[in-house]
Amino acid sequence: MSQSQSILVSTLACSTLLLTGALSRQDLPPPQTAPSLFTPQSAPADARPLLQELSAKPIDWLSATVWQKMSDGENNFEATGTLLRAPNNRFRMQMEVRSTKSAQLLIVSDGVTLQRSCRIGSAKPIIEIASMGQQPGAKAAELHLAPTDLASLLRHVCEGLREATVQSGLWQDLPVLRISGAWAPRGDTPSELRPPVQPRTCNLYLDARTHWPIRVEWQGSESPHDAPVLLLQMEFRDLSVNQPLSDEEAARLFCIAPQPK
Repeated sequence: MSQSQSILVSTLACSTLLLTGALSRQDLPPPQTAPSLFTPQSAPADARPLLQELSAKPIDWLSATVWQKMSDGENNFEATGTLLRAPNNRFRMQMEVRSTKSAQLLIVSDGVTLQRSCRIGSAKPIIEIASMGQQPGAKAAELHLAPTDLASLLRHVCEGLREATVQSGLWQDLPVLRISGAWAPRGDTPSELRPPVQPRTCNLYLDARTHWPIRVEWQGSESPHDAPVLLLQMEFRDLSVNQPLSDEEAARLFCIAPQPK
């Protein structure tokens, strides 16, 4: 698993489709340098207090529209979908992936059972089920079904940033706080499995008023002396946090579909 792919698996699990080999690869153009859409309005300051605040943010209920784009020299895809979370380990993610082939991914947890349905093109869906009680290394981990979400993403980013600074400013005319820092490489990723373009920096954009994330981006280069390119982008739109659903709606959305015998 490449390092940039492992970022995605640890957050929203969309690269599961790519890791299975179901979406065939093709010769891809190298990642391109992307112009910054951030206009700073303050000098950089120490981001540690804000990172501590983010790590402690309580998230019981959550709903969001999610957009992702990856181009790391090995993989190239764009995905959009919805993300829902509820207390007691209930989780639902539904994504449409556009790459060399189109794919649909649905992951649902009712708190006890985890189900993934993956459809490539017009083929019959591949459905996999695992128990939430399985230990690390068991089937759920092998299938990359762990129901990680925004809370896990925040922890992942806060732990991975080094020498982080924060600036207020505008991102596409939206008032934001941008946290930027060096990205610590994963020490457990074998060198032969790391992508040709390694993530080296990470930017986390927060809504200036609520301090909830609206965008994360990882930039990298083949060597520290090369100009950085944009590898992975992730945005959370229409974010609603800690707004409970009705019992009826929660039961419908976090229900595991019965399987034919």
